Amino acid sequence: MHWLNITHEPRLLTCVYCGQSGRFRHVKSYFYENETFSLHACSKCNSLIYDLTDIDAPIVSQADLVGTEISREARCVIETGFSSYHVAECALSTLPDIPEHELRDHVFVDVGAGMGMASYFVKTLFGLKTVTVEPSYTGKLAQDILGLHVYRAYFENLPKEVLDELANKPCLLQLNSVIEHLVDPAAVLADMIDRAQVKVLAAVVPDGMAMDFDSPFLSALPFLAPRDHRHLPSKLGMELLLKRLGFQYVSVEATYGLITGVGSRSPFPFPSERTIKLAEHVFLENLLRHPNQLVASGGASRLLPTAVINNNAPLTAQLVAFFPYEEKSADILAKVAARSWDDLPFHLGPTCYWLAYNALREGRVDGALALLQISKAFADVIADDYPTLAMTALEFKWAALLLESQTLAAQGKAAAAEAPLRAILDSKSNAKHGARALYIRQAETDLKALRTRAEDARLSAIA
Repeated sequence: MHWLNITHEPRLLTCVYCGQSGRFRHVKSYFYENETFSLHACSKCNSLIYDLTDIDAPIVSQADLVGTEISREARCVIETGFSSYHVAECALSTLPDIPEHELRDHVFVDVGAGMGMASYFVKTLFGLKTVTVEPSYTGKLAQDILGLHVYRAYFENLPKEVLDELANKPCLLQLNSVIEHLVDPAAVLADMIDRAQVKVLAAVVPDGMAMDFDSPFLSALPFLAPRDHRHLPSKLGMELLLKRLGFQYVSVEATYGLITGVGSRSPFPFPSERTIKLAEHVFLENLLRHPNQLVASGGASRLLPTAVINNNAPLTAQLVAFFPYEEKSADILAKVAARSWDDLPFHLGPTCYWLAYNALREGRVDGALALLQISKAFADVIADDYPTLAMTALEFKWAALLLESQTLAAQGKAAAAEAPLRAILDSKSNAKHGARALYIRQAETDLKALRTRAEDARLSAIA
């Protein structure tokens, strides 16, 4: 799996977002599981369109996973497989600015619900009626673990009972990573809008314009989703799609590699970042108290960075107690080396990084360095065994190396502090697993500073 340095002639394609047809320029190709995939850019809105004629294998779904793999994939979904910020952002964007008693007359329709976190969010925070639709095994998880009633169906083929439930009712439609899977999203969405009183439509999709083709391949793989995603919108493309669907009021925001697009029949305020983060925090605290240990662990791992960064001592202490990884670091590192996936949480890499950050602040240097070792080792193992799930762990591997170097330098161990930086710089030759440009630049800066200090110390000693 890697990027390809090849160029195609423009292809005759149609953009599903703005409706433009024409010869779209070739942007990038890549090789994945013995196939070549090519992306072309719409000449009007710059959305990325796959040339599906290049793809021989059928589009497959995670619903086909079986046995141990589905168990592990399910655990990964529960622990790390959703962005709590985007759950809050998209769900809040779907809710019109009306009194609460009027809001409860609406039905929150959560299509492509995955684990059902958006449905759980609006039920627990706002008490709304929800209709949750998810065809894959994650829909069963939402039902079994979160207690949601889930229709196991594809958006293109909603059962009659769902359509009957929505008929003549004001609906708030959320599409969580659905649009990029549809062959003709405009037609499918228009049909849904005709059948139900869709007052607001909010959708989260990968941001095609956020693709960094100069970074290692694995950093883009979750967004590319070979044989699964068919196109990736630009911000403009998403805006034009919502307008084509007849929404008078449209707002589109791009954050953290994802686009949230909202179309409404009436004016609406897009939620502020402060509102989103406050709601996200309440939601994660609810998850932390959930009786299912995996759900609670997922909530705790997402709360930890905010608690540490904001120096929230009581919450940080609670989360450190929840994750006693520092005192068990040798045992955990052995399990990582043994690839004991049934015993390893999928959030282990970033969680150990933030635990290390906190340990350093509290003066426990040896404990912090042990936690950083786990973060680095975990990233290497998950990149080999589950490359499609490795992006976040790899990001924190490079962050862990930078923090390790800074820690060793602060101890006066200049030579030892260079080794983590060299590991980052050496990864430039690894087109699959290497560090992104921002980590390379920081490593170069830190290495230069280390050598300058060493030279200054040498000259001072001579003087």
